[in-house]
Amino acid sequence: GQADRGIEDLTRVIELDPEISVSYVYRALAYSRIGMYESAVQDCHQALKLGSDYSLALGTLAWAYWQTGQREKAVATIEELSTKTEHWHSKRLMVDAHKQIADFYRRIGDHARVAGETEKILELVPEQIDGYN
Repeated sequence: GQADRGIEDLTRVIELDPEISVSYVYRALAYSRIGMYESAVQDCHQALKLGSDYSLALGTLAWAYWQTGQREKAVATIEELSTKTEHWHSKRLMVDAHKQIADFYRRIGDHARVAGETEKILELVPEQIDGYN
């Protein structure tokens, strides 16, 4: 399918230039889509080692850990992302990170945490709710 093709294409990109961290993140996402979570974990670690965007890499890593039964590592990884956002200056990166965190908690059914992350997003970009006032 499409994920398999994406994995093949990204593998070729990685073979051409193994220093492009985003290639590992996107391949990890493709691995996750077809249930190859161990491969996703490996690619996320490589992306982070190369200095990848933290929110997508850590969000993908947390979900892959969760799916492989490594629940404590999954929660620790998503909490690491949450802690890192406190020191970021880019509103866009902070919003992206909180979306990753909210998505993780949505997937595991922790609705209180989803609400908390959503509140953080709305604090960062209150213009998102102007139409609802």
